[in-house]
Amino acid sequence: MGGAGNDGPQRIPIIIDSLKLAMGNVIHNETITPIINLREILGRHLDGMIGNNALWDKPLVINYTDGYLLPVDELTPNMLDGYTKLPAHFNDNRIDIDCELVIDSVQSVKGTFRLDLGCGSTIILTNAARKGLNLDGKNTAVCYFSNMGVGGDGSDINFRADSFKFLDELENVVVSASYNTEGALSDREHVGIIGNNILSHYDLIIDAPNKALYARRNTNPSTSYQKSSTWHMAYTDRTDICDGWIVSSIYGGGVAANAGIEVGDIILEINGRPVKEIGWEEQRKGLGLTGPTVFKIRQKGSGEIKEYTLQIGKGII
Repeated sequence: MGGAGNDGPQRIPIIIDSLKLAMGNVIHNETITPIINLREILGRHLDGMIGNNALWDKPLVINYTDGYLLPVDELTPNMLDGYTKLPAHFNDNRIDIDCELVIDSVQSVKGTFRLDLGCGSTIILTNAARKGLNLDGKNTAVCYFSNMGVGGDGSDINFRADSFKFLDELENVVVSASYNTEGALSDREHVGIIGNNILSHYDLIIDAPNKALYARRNTNPSTSYQKSSTWHMAYTDRTDICDGWIVSSIYGGGVAANAGIEVGDIILEINGRPVKEIGWEEQRKGLGLTGPTVFKIRQKGSGEIKEYTLQIGKGII
């Protein structure tokens, strides 16, 4: 199986049998199910991933405003009120959309961007698209990941683009560009993927049977697409197997890296509070850390426990 990262295809076990997945009133039967170490990638609060084909038989309403997915038997004219049909292409259970990312006054990336409902980022450009850019003189930050997926470790470079047009135009967008040599972010026909930090500003209707995609701007006031990491690192919650969060990625030259924190270190406490006490909902909403923040960390190699005081608040770019 292939996947994001640099290690190439990996051998994984699969279940060749019928497995039933119940999602409310929707029942899906899968006949081939891969077993992937998703905990290492997504953390303790997720048990699996649902692919497009599980919800592909009917039109699907994705309402980010009220937070629900709704399969419907058919689309009526009143259901499409306020929506605009987007230039989308349906291929092999994937959706590609014609969009344009304006980097600056002289550079842009125009082509098909893949809709990725499982991605928590903004825009991630493929390795091929990155190679075509000149980022000299731009404020950039390189992020190193211990595990990007089945394909292993990887890295990307972050910068700000002038705008991205999905339905309407979003300005000052934080963008990542991949260095991956394998998977959907390597050298592909699509130029990038669109994650939920963009998609959450719209309500969507995916009409897979008729190969149509509709969107309307919602009332989400967030400017998440303009925000970059203030910790200058990211973690995976593995309090199911240990007493902390494992540092899963880190920005070169950021406050965490400069303090000596490394990928694989385990965060035990933040400002004296054990991270085992911090539940999923609080993590999801963000901890709101600002100013001098004390991280108690167990180092990955020696097991030594050290405290690091990081100045939290300024985005990496």
